[in-house]
Amino acid sequence: MAELTCDLFVSADGYAAGDNTEAFFGYDGPDLQAWIASASHYRILVGRNTYETFPDLAAAVYSNTLTSAGSARLLSGDLTRAVTEFKAGSDGPIRTIGSLRLVAGLLAAGLVDHLRLMVFPVTMGADGREHIELPRVGYELAESRVLDGRLVLLDYRPGTVGPAAAS
Repeated sequence: MAELTCDLFVSADGYAAGDNTEAFFGYDGPDLQAWIASASHYRILVGRNTYETFPDLAAAVYSNTLTSAGSARLLSGDLTRAVTEFKAGSDGPIRTIGSLRLVAGLLAAGLVDHLRLMVFPVTMGADGREHIELPRVGYELAESRVLDGRLVLLDYRPGTVGPAAAS
């Protein structure tokens, strides 16, 4: 079964976007661009909102409201069933980009093999939009890297929930 990686770009205070903010929170750089380019072998799975923003990006779209997805494969119905079937039939690794509600559902369903957070050195404060709200899942750090001397990439594998949840 194909591995599923969920990639989220996040400000230091937990936002995926902000008002009056440039792409990549204004922190684009050569390492970030090389990292993005290195992920071209993934099949991209997105939710409806991300698909409507970037329709040419997706290989598959999960939505129970869309009736077609252009050249992308439309997944609908029960999320666990639809994505499990997509993973089983995929000929390569899969990743999500953005799609916060989709990622939350995938994590809750136990379908995520890697959660990667690209942390940008900015706090959005009142300008922050799309605060990242994910279900409680424990993680184990698989890798960490610094890109462009300022961005931190954290690659996690779902693992055990910490001691606070055990009581």
